[in-house]
Amino acid sequence: MNTAMTEEEIKAAFGKRLRRLRLRSLSTQAGLAEQTGISEEYLSKIERGLASPSFAVMGKLAERLGVSLDALFRFSPEGTSDGDLDPASLLELAFDNLSLGLFLSNPDGRFLAVNTALARMFGYESAAQFRGSVTDIPHDIYLDPMQRGRILDELPRDGRLRSHIVSFRRLDGGMIRARMHIGMVCVRDTGILYGAVERLSDQDLAEPPAEYSNLVSKQFLKETHHRIKNNLNMLCSYLNLRMSEEDCAPCLREAIVSLRAAARVHEVLYTSQSVSTARLDSYLDRLTEALRESSIARTDIAVRLECQCAELPWESLSVVGMVVTELFVNAAKHAFPDDFGDEPEVVIRCFEGENVRRVEVEDNGVGLPHDIDPASAETIGFSVMRAMAEQIGADLWFFTSTGTKAVLDF
Repeated sequence: MNTAMTEEEIKAAFGKRLRRLRLRSLSTQAGLAEQTGISEEYLSKIERGLASPSFAVMGKLAERLGVSLDALFRFSPEGTSDGDLDPASLLELAFDNLSLGLFLSNPDGRFLAVNTALARMFGYESAAQFRGSVTDIPHDIYLDPMQRGRILDELPRDGRLRSHIVSFRRLDGGMIRARMHIGMVCVRDTGILYGAVERLSDQDLAEPPAEYSNLVSKQFLKETHHRIKNNLNMLCSYLNLRMSEEDCAPCLREAIVSLRAAARVHEVLYTSQSVSTARLDSYLDRLTEALRESSIARTDIAVRLECQCAELPWESLSVVGMVVTELFVNAAKHAFPDDFGDEPEVVIRCFEGENVRRVEVEDNGVGLPHDIDPASAETIGFSVMRAMAEQIGADLWFFTSTGTKAVLDF
């Protein structure tokens, strides 16, 4: 080893040599880190000359790369004794140093590779930290998790790029409006997504180019039709269930209330800043107003709303609306008999925890009959609510002591 090299030069040259050997062995940073039992972030620091590995770590790296320990130190002061950078090294360097955010991912929602520019766009210090933190792309960084699925459904499998305007969520909770160019190729029968993300400037947001205005307009219409179709299909299923009841007149009145609940979703969405999300508190405020005015509701029932939830995608709003409506109708019909002594009240609450959103509907009525188990009851109302909750992967719980409380976690 050249004794004229400084410690910083040795670390930089060692890092370049290690990266070159890794690329030659067709190993990724993530793969080599896992095989040697060190973190990907630490391996990235070693390759960038920012950290010095212990002798034990060097031994593991040499073993996994299939070289002798001394091969890790075969470098000149410039770190280029084995020739200029090969194409793979050049490609990796370009990938990581471009100012445009770049990514590779799989359709299941995990990043295979991201560059530093993309990580910093989302508020992370390094690409390794970003990849390690984001394990479910649609739910971790998309403001509307369903949008990614819609994008992938329309994506050609021949590598052609498609452009989309997407609202992302940063690490600090802030929002990014970005233009994402995304394509898919098949490698050994496995789909690989690749693309670039560029943050929209204030000028882009204020005056988008005509072609993107047309793209957004077409996308908005598609999403609107998709929304309405799904809601109508959901309501048709609901009506089919209700029509099986012997007395159809009351069930049709209840169906009208559910139709109005679905209509409130569209009303809130077209007055929202976003075309795909809206605030749950705004929606429930309008929904409870509609429930008070409906012919199902009794005028003596006090309805109280306590809501602190953030924005939800429209699919979740629709389900929450249907479940809350069903619970309210059930309370109005069964919770408060004629001889009920207290003042009837229904309280609707919503709030967000670290990993869950919760909606509660609680009444102070007589409670559920002891012979009814909501988890298995075959009545139309409970069947509808369980089916609705299942659509968004939610858990629905019932508690009864003084009155009945239903809890929807999603």
